[in-house]
Amino acid sequence: MLIKKDNFLSQSHAETIYNFAYNANYKIGWEDSPELSARQYPSLHSDVSLKDLNDLGLMKAFLDFTATTKYNIFSQSNFTKAVINLSKPCDVHYTHTHPDTLVALYYINLSWKDEYAGETLFYSNEDEVIYTSKYKARKLVCFDGAVPHALRPQSIIGPNYRFTLSMFFKKDKISDTMKNQGD
Repeated sequence: MLIKKDNFLSQSHAETIYNFAYNANYKIGWEDSPELSARQYPSLHSDVSLKDLNDLGLMKAFLDFTATTKYNIFSQSNFTKAVINLSKPCDVHYTHTHPDTLVALYYINLSWKDEYAGETLFYSNEDEVIYTSKYKARKLVCFDGAVPHALRPQSIIGPNYRFTLSMFFKKDKISDTMKNQGD
């Protein structure tokens, strides 16, 4: 499953989300890989509560959008967590998965050029790139977390910070929801 939506939020709503991300408290941690060698390249992230998502109007916007797709399977009861990831030029990112999870990934930066890179790469189980999601301001991408993926670090000519918001939803609860919808 892959759902994409350009211009997911209005410019003013996107500015609110950007300001929230810019002013968030970040923690060191969240390695993309369980390998010990990956711990030398920890990522920066900030946990986002369901209350924050609701106060920002982001959960409602997300649920309203997905209700218009054939994947009308998301609800607050499926939600498990959300994080803002902060990436910097030259950061190291590993291919990873989120088993038993569906992911909604929102690109937070308000402007972005192709030359800055920062794409999200999706891989086959044979490590071949099967899809590349360009980093684009205000874009939403929903995907199966079991698909191996990684981000390509942004170029040093781009912004110092690349922000994304990831919302995670449990598949088993979603599967139950699908059964109740007759799928």
